[in-house]
Amino acid sequence: MALAIVLIVLVANVVVIQYVRGAARLAVDEAARHGAALGRDGQACVEHGEAVLRGPGGVLGGVAGRGIEVRCREETVAGEPAMVAVAEGPLPGLVPGVPDVWILEESRSVVEPAP
Repeated sequence: MALAIVLIVLVANVVVIQYVRGAARLAVDEAARHGAALGRDGQACVEHGEAVLRGPGGVLGGVAGRGIEVRCREETVAGEPAMVAVAEGPLPGLVPGVPDVWILEESRSVVEPAP
């Protein structure tokens, strides 16, 4: 019986990790696209990423997303200006004794050129 409970907790932990990674990936994809639009900057990218992650109707709330931080920067990728969004931080284990997992997701989007 105890072994079954341990296995259930471990499987649940894997499911939570995959969900949080997917939520972080969605947030950085949306943030990079939003920040790359004409007239927007890194601050708009961060604000949108935070809204997607933890805002009203966000995909991740509560304890699971508390330590994950969204950052954005502009850089050149293959000679084109691009907005890079990164979500990074610890995901605490479900129960004591289960180690934290480090979440790191990154997305790039080419900046929209001025007409």
